[in-house]
Amino acid sequence: MKLQGIIIKGHGVASGRNLIDQMGTIERQKSYFLARGLDLSHCFNGTINVDIKPLTVARINADLYFEAVDWNKNIGPENFSLVHCVIWFNGASYAGYIYYPDPQTKPGHFHSSSTLELIAPKIKHITNGLPIEIEVNGQSIAVNNGT
Repeated sequence: MKLQGIIIKGHGVASGRNLIDQMGTIERQKSYFLARGLDLSHCFNGTINVDIKPLTVARINADLYFEAVDWNKNIGPENFSLVHCVIWFNGASYAGYIYYPDPQTKPGHFHSSSTLELIAPKIKHITNGLPIEIEVNGQSIAVNNGT
């Protein structure tokens, strides 16, 4: 399945852009994912936020599921689902993941159901407002047409 989207500005929490100490959530979580077998050291310390309107995410069937990741002692454990994907941008492809913190265990910073967060290597020239395509196994994600 290929999903078309537009890159949008996120909250700046995953990258640390809007945090006092500039260490974002992805950078903080990497060692916890590594301890459970997922090496994200090659990935950018932040997420790419993609608006897939008019589609909305109905269901994520994780390729990788991490339960009760206690990466931040101030908020308690969170559950994370990740789905393998290929990101197509500016004529090139990049292996990455759809990153989906479980809304039931994630405190604050919620995204619209039409927004996907991607974890990937640093991609040059990524800019808000540009088109992007996400190729994903159709069994791993279900979407609804919001129109």
